[in-house]
Amino acid sequence: MLSEGDEIMKEYRVKCRILTPLIMSGADSYKVELREPSIKGMLRWWYRFWKGPHTSSLDELKKKESNIWGSQDNASRLRLKITSRLSESDTETAFLCMNVRRKKEGDVPKAYNHIKRKSFSPSKIFDLSFFYLPQQENIVIDDLKKTLWLISSLGGLGARWRRGFGSISIDELEKHGENYYGLEGDNLKQIAEKMSSRLQGYKGDNNSLKFMHLGNTHIYLMKPKKDFWHSWNGAMNELWDKFYRPFKKEKGISAIGGAKPRRASPMIIQIKKTTHSNNYFGIVLSQDDPEYDVYYKKTELERFINTSLFFESIKLI
Repeated sequence: MLSEGDEIMKEYRVKCRILTPLIMSGADSYKVELREPSIKGMLRWWYRFWKGPHTSSLDELKKKESNIWGSQDNASRLRLKITSRLSESDTETAFLCMNVRRKKEGDVPKAYNHIKRKSFSPSKIFDLSFFYLPQQENIVIDDLKKTLWLISSLGGLGARWRRGFGSISIDELEKHGENYYGLEGDNLKQIAEKMSSRLQGYKGDNNSLKFMHLGNTHIYLMKPKKDFWHSWNGAMNELWDKFYRPFKKEKGISAIGGAKPRRASPMIIQIKKTTHSNNYFGIVLSQDDPEYDVYYKKTELERFINTSLFFESIKLI
């Protein structure tokens, strides 16, 4: 346990299981390491994702975020510590273009086999502990659990998380009743119903904020029509080959997002797995903002998904 002054801090512990290669490093990008600042940065992103619509303005959101996660003027109410780490033996090579490994030959536009980085391997586990003062439990724990659920259910950690990498599943190390973070269901409809029910409780009223948030984002679950995928790389390969690449080709664009001007992609592709079976499925999040119509319109993406001969899909929100 940690202490602050003379007061012992309480601890909330979770176990993180890596589902797709996790790419995280410090100053040396050739090495991989789990880093508290990188993880905390993603916690802040997902906190803004759901908390934004519960505020009246960006200024109010910044104050709420500072109150929980800290700022230059305020100390964080939550202290994050990685309590079990991974080693060099827990690593493998990740091919960054959604697992594509083709050589640059024939009509292949890039040397995909050279676009790679070291990563932590799927199935590896690490633990996180969050420390807080007992009198602040009612302030921080509910917000923390909601934020962790979103990362576990929709997102990931590290580099290339918007394109399927860094997916994790989270579980409480000390059980408090139901499995809060579980993704249960024998079919896509059951999974969607449970996720939709949770997301409805996260929604707020202010949908005018310009960044990606729960009020301006459409979320789709996807899997092959015949069955779930049974490996992460099977899921990533077919989400590339049968969704992402064909959609870009139809739109006549080389990328969704850009560097000139710098613009984050309005589309996130992630891969998740049901809790008690080896069933993998895809998740697509798409920001609905006219600024991104240069890439695609909401109706175009929805039509493409709904008319796919390969995918079964369900729209959550």
